[in-house]
Amino acid sequence: MHMLNVKMSHMEQEENEFERQSTVASQIDFARLFHAAPVAMCITTLAGRFIEVNEEFLDRSGYCREEVIGFTSAEIGIWLDYNDRVRIISSLIDKGKLKNEDIYFRDKNNNIFAGLFFCRAHRDKLRAMHLCLHNGHY
Repeated sequence: MHMLNVKMSHMEQEENEFERQSTVASQIDFARLFHAAPVAMCITTLAGRFIEVNEEFLDRSGYCREEVIGFTSAEIGIWLDYNDRVRIISSLIDKGKLKNEDIYFRDKNNNIFAGLFFCRAHRDKLRAMHLCLHNGHY
Protein backbone atom coordinates (compact mmCIF):
# COMPACT_ATOMS: atom_id res chain seq x y z
CA MET A 1 0.00 0.00 0.00
CA HIS A 2 2.86 2.40 0.87
CA MET A 3 4.44 1.83 -2.55
CA LEU A 4 1.14 2.67 -4.25
CA ASN A 5 0.87 5.92 -2.27
CA VAL A 6 4.43 6.87 -3.25
CA LYS A 7 3.68 6.22 -6.95
CA MET A 8 0.43 8.20 -6.75
CA SER A 9 2.22 11.07 -5.03
CA HIS A 10 4.92 11.06 -7.72
CA MET A 11 2.27 11.02 -10.47
CA GLU A 12 0.45 13.95 -8.80
CA GLN A 13 3.72 15.90 -8.62
CA GLU A 14 4.37 15.27 -12.31
CA GLU A 15 0.82 16.31 -13.17
CA ASN A 16 1.13 19.49 -11.09
CA GLU A 17 4.43 20.33 -12.80
CA PHE A 18 2.87 19.73 -16.24
CA GLU A 19 -0.06 22.04 -15.34
CA ARG A 20 2.36 24.71 -14.09
CA GLN A 21 4.43 24.52 -17.27
CA SER A 22 1.28 24.64 -19.42
CA THR A 23 0.10 27.73 -17.56
CA VAL A 24 3.45 29.46 -18.04
CA ALA A 25 3.46 28.55 -21.74
CA SER A 26 -0.09 29.90 -22.12
CA GLN A 27 0.89 33.15 -20.42
CA ILE A 28 3.89 33.52 -22.73
CA ASP A 29 1.72 32.81 -25.78
CA PHE A 30 -0.86 35.36 -24.62
CA ALA A 31 1.81 38.02 -24.05
CA ARG A 32 3.27 37.45 -27.53
CA LEU A 33 -0.14 37.67 -29.19
CA PHE A 34 -1.16 40.68 -27.10
CA HIS A 35 1.93 42.68 -28.01
CA ALA A 36 1.93 41.62 -31.68
CA ALA A 37 -1.78 42.34 -32.27
CA PRO A 38 -2.48 44.84 -35.06
CA VAL A 39 -5.23 46.45 -32.94
CA ALA A 40 -4.92 48.71 -29.92
CA MET A 41 -5.29 46.69 -26.74
CA CYS A 42 -5.01 47.43 -23.05
CA ILE A 43 -5.60 45.69 -19.75
CA THR A 44 -7.00 47.88 -17.01
CA THR A 45 -8.61 47.56 -13.63
CA LEU A 46 -12.31 48.35 -13.49
CA ALA A 47 -11.26 51.69 -11.99
CA GLY A 48 -9.49 52.39 -15.29
CA ARG A 49 -5.87 52.01 -14.13
CA PHE A 50 -3.69 50.74 -16.98
CA ILE A 51 -1.87 47.50 -16.21
CA GLU A 52 -0.61 46.75 -19.72
CA VAL A 53 -0.89 48.16 -23.24
CA ASN A 54 0.38 46.90 -26.56
CA GLU A 55 2.47 48.74 -29.14
CA GLU A 56 -0.51 49.51 -31.35
CA PHE A 57 -2.22 51.23 -28.40
CA LEU A 58 0.87 53.37 -27.91
CA ASP A 59 1.09 54.16 -31.64
CA ARG A 60 -2.59 55.12 -31.87
CA SER A 61 -2.72 57.14 -28.66
CA GLY A 62 0.66 58.88 -29.04
CA TYR A 63 1.64 58.07 -25.46
CA CYS A 64 4.73 56.18 -24.37
CA ARG A 65 4.42 53.27 -21.95
CA GLU A 66 5.66 55.31 -18.97
CA GLU A 67 2.88 57.86 -19.52
CA VAL A 68 0.17 55.19 -19.38
CA ILE A 69 1.07 52.24 -17.14
CA GLY A 70 -0.07 52.88 -13.56
CA PHE A 71 -2.26 55.83 -14.55
CA THR A 72 -6.02 55.83 -15.07
CA SER A 73 -7.80 56.59 -18.31
CA ALA A 74 -9.28 59.66 -16.57
CA GLU A 75 -5.81 60.89 -15.60
CA ILE A 76 -4.55 60.76 -19.17
CA GLY A 77 -7.87 61.96 -20.57
CA ILE A 78 -8.26 59.38 -23.33
CA TRP A 79 -12.09 59.33 -23.29
CA LEU A 80 -13.69 62.05 -25.40
CA ASP A 81 -16.87 61.63 -23.31
CA TYR A 82 -16.17 60.19 -19.87
CA ASN A 83 -19.85 59.17 -19.64
CA ASP A 84 -19.05 56.52 -22.28
CA ARG A 85 -16.64 54.95 -19.82
CA VAL A 86 -19.23 55.02 -17.02
CA ARG A 87 -21.80 53.35 -19.29
CA ILE A 88 -19.30 50.73 -20.50
CA ILE A 89 -18.14 49.79 -17.00
CA SER A 90 -21.75 49.53 -15.82
CA SER A 91 -22.52 47.17 -18.70
CA LEU A 92 -19.31 45.24 -18.08
CA ILE A 93 -20.22 44.71 -14.41
CA ASP A 94 -23.77 43.66 -15.30
CA LYS A 95 -23.07 41.43 -18.30
CA GLY A 96 -19.35 40.57 -18.01
CA LYS A 97 -18.66 41.73 -21.57
CA LEU A 98 -19.37 44.38 -24.13
CA LYS A 99 -18.76 44.38 -27.86
CA ASN A 100 -19.14 46.48 -30.97
CA GLU A 101 -19.47 49.84 -29.25
CA ASP A 102 -18.48 52.88 -31.28
CA ILE A 103 -16.52 55.09 -28.90
CA TYR A 104 -14.59 58.30 -29.47
CA PHE A 105 -11.21 58.77 -27.87
CA ARG A 106 -8.67 61.55 -27.59
CA ASP A 107 -4.97 60.96 -28.29
CA LYS A 108 -2.04 62.68 -26.60
CA ASN A 109 -2.16 65.53 -29.13
CA ASN A 110 -5.88 66.05 -28.52
CA ASN A 111 -6.86 64.53 -31.88
CA ILE A 112 -10.17 62.68 -31.80
CA PHE A 113 -10.44 59.16 -33.18
CA ALA A 114 -13.17 56.57 -33.28
CA GLY A 115 -12.74 53.04 -32.05
CA LEU A 116 -14.87 49.93 -32.16
CA PHE A 117 -14.72 48.89 -28.52
CA PHE A 118 -14.76 45.37 -27.10
CA CYS A 119 -14.17 44.40 -23.49
CA ARG A 120 -14.57 41.42 -21.23
CA ALA A 121 -14.32 41.17 -17.48
CA HIS A 122 -11.55 38.98 -16.17
CA ARG A 123 -12.86 36.04 -14.15
CA ASP A 124 -12.19 37.73 -10.80
CA LYS A 125 -13.93 40.92 -12.00
CA LEU A 126 -11.07 42.98 -10.62
CA ARG A 127 -9.60 43.50 -14.06
CA ALA A 128 -11.07 44.13 -17.44
CA MET A 129 -9.40 43.58 -20.74
CA HIS A 130 -10.25 46.23 -23.28
CA LEU A 131 -9.76 45.57 -26.93
CA CYS A 132 -10.24 48.60 -29.14
CA LEU A 133 -10.25 48.32 -32.92
CA HIS A 134 -9.24 51.67 -34.35
CA ASN A 135 -11.30 52.97 -37.29
CA GLY A 136 -9.22 56.04 -38.15
CA HIS A 137 -8.96 59.70 -37.25
CA TYR A 138 -11.95 62.01 -37.62
